[in-house]
Amino acid sequence: MLRENLKVVKLHNIIQMQQLSDKIAEEFAQKQIEEPMIEQYERDYEHCKMKQREVKQKRKEAIPDEDDEYHEMNKKAAETRKKNPPRKMRNSRRKKSLDMSNYMDESFEESDKWHE
Repeated sequence: MLRENLKVVKLHNIIQMQQLSDKIAEEFAQKQIEEPMIEQYERDYEHCKMKQREVKQKRKEAIPDEDDEYHEMNKKAAETRKKNPPRKMRNSRRKKSLDMSNYMDESFEESDKWHE
């Protein structure tokens, strides 16, 4: 009986070892498939980055005059903002709205007087 139990245990151990070796073989095969794919993705990514840099460089080289004009327009706009700050415009709008509200209050008071 003891011999039979030992044979069963040995068979069980052999089966477990075979299963482990199968798992290891599958993982190795999966790595062999994944690694080239990852390398390909990395190469594609680097290639795209290079293309983007080239396109940016070409854009910079192609339109330097328009950029200068754009910067000049921004400088002019900044100068006009310094001369006429938007805060003054806002204050004048507030004053106008306050004046209008005062006018409306006065007109309501006058209309109330008429009704009485």
